[in-house]
Amino acid sequence: MSIKSLLVSIDASETGRERLDYALALAERHRAYLLGYYVSPTVATSIEGSPEEIAEALHQDFIRQLEVRGLDGAWVLGEHPLAADIAEQIRYVDLALIGLGSPDDIGPEPQGFQVADIVREAGRPILGLPISRLTPPPFRSVIIAWDGSAGAARAVHEALPLLSSAAEIRVVSLGAEGPAKGGRLVAALARHGLAATVDTTPSVEADIGSELLQRAALYEADLVVAGAYGHAKLGEDLFGGPSNALLHQMLVPVLVSH
Repeated sequence: MSIKSLLVSIDASETGRERLDYALALAERHRAYLLGYYVSPTVATSIEGSPEEIAEALHQDFIRQLEVRGLDGAWVLGEHPLAADIAEQIRYVDLALIGLGSPDDIGPEPQGFQVADIVREAGRPILGLPISRLTPPPFRSVIIAWDGSAGAARAVHEALPLLSSAAEIRVVSLGAEGPAKGGRLVAALARHGLAATVDTTPSVEADIGSELLQRAALYEADLVVAGAYGHAKLGEDLFGGPSNALLHQMLVPVLVSH
């Protein structure tokens, strides 16, 4: 299994342009087709000009970046309603890169939509990228949130192409049955040539979402993999609301699937 096509949400904000750089690095690594999905500015931007001129400037830069890397791709202008439009576009690619937004900013989202809405509607895996400056792929330290559910299984399966270079893969599976379930996943990953371990670190947080945040920081993870709605409590933590959702607190990329 491999990644043959990517979509990245692009806007004129600084984080939007950093997201494009990250997507280009991932596309180059996998020699994947890259679809740039552009949304008009919803916040102030350092680029001067009308919305049309800004869009065209970013479009031309996108084309240049593809040519420099020898990649194929296309540019799409977002249409309203944006959430429904981008969800439809995502259904034709293997993986979509979407910004997670700021954990502290309650102002307009530069992308023009909420990532939780896209996860619910797209039907494809979403790689959510935080606002913090990111180290380009490949991923080295990975955490998998595992409860044995269909959603978690789907997320892990879709993450497999991203795990091949990982030096450390830790399976976080909480609860009385957690170690047994985690062990079965470790064995399944081994059949793909992936060395993983069950994380036996005692829980220190009261809720699952905060526990994942704690461990991501502890292990300096550069990727978290989670099924969006497999575990009812984790789903609540991931998508509990636009301002308090766990996704907005993540400081590392998180791959989610629904």
